[in-house]
Amino acid sequence: MLVARDAELAQVASALDSHRLVTLTGTGGVGKTTVARAAEREWRTTTFFADLTPLDSDDLAEGLAGTLGFV
Repeated sequence: MLVARDAELAQVASALDSHRLVTLTGTGGVGKTTVARAAEREWRTTTFFADLTPLDSDDLAEGLAGTLGFV
């Protein structure tokens, strides 16, 4: 159950209506993963979690591609 996140879920739903890929960003601990998993349950979408925290800018593309299974 997701409490007090109706606005965020509505934003995700709107973004998913017009985009195949939606990225949730924000400071650690604000609930990005929780919102993504709630959206996945509600709309039966597929979510991918990519922890980019340990990566510097040079490793970002490779780390993301690896998480998504392209490398």
